[in-house]
Amino acid sequence: MTDDIIIAQALEAELRADIQAYDKLPQYKVPRSLDKRISKLIRNSEKTQKTKRQRKPVTLKRRLLIAAVIVAVMAVLTGGITVITRHLGAFTVKQYDIFSMLTISNIEDSPLVLTEKYRLVMDDSQYTKKVIDDYEFTSTMFYSDKANGKYLCFSQSVKGMYETVRLNTENAITYPETIKLDDNNRNAIYFETYNREKVLIWELDESIIEISASGFSKNELIELSKFVQKVE
Repeated sequence: MTDDIIIAQALEAELRADIQAYDKLPQYKVPRSLDKRISKLIRNSEKTQKTKRQRKPVTLKRRLLIAAVIVAVMAVLTGGITVITRHLGAFTVKQYDIFSMLTISNIEDSPLVLTEKYRLVMDDSQYTKKVIDDYEFTSTMFYSDKANGKYLCFSQSVKGMYETVRLNTENAITYPETIKLDDNNRNAIYFETYNREKVLIWELDESIIEISASGFSKNELIELSKFVQKVE
């Protein structure tokens, strides 16, 4: 057995252990339309349409497990060995050469569904809005301002969704770090991707809030975080 195989198996075992946290989440099934598109990447494209109709939808947990295993193998094949581990409050970031893995530790007694809803409460008249996700355990709203070349994505999720999350930090301009959001000792994880997308992630009560944006400065993104308010 080669060293590469041993490393791949170790990474796979670690990621499998991390992803088991999703077993606590509701048994959400991938929408049929999305399921078909994903299946084209992992199944033989020559299967008959009859077989496709008989196929049972695959749960989100299963998709995430498959993705985690692929990440583990690719980490070895492309030299993505862990170079640094950062403990940022309740979050831990394992930084690899080509990506980072974010985990959160304090989820044992956290709710499995969103008990309170948060939104960006601001003047959004200049934006075109689109609901990306709206489930019991996560919700995502996309804002687009084509005239000014700006967009932002706001999401709220249960903590369990951040038990293991892949961050796009390959050739990042700024790697994950802790920044101060306000004078109330609220901190967030901040990083900027190679294509200048800026990302904030922080805990808010029993939820995780994430804002990713393009066309905004770091300070503007921090200011946006102040518009996150409880709506129900």
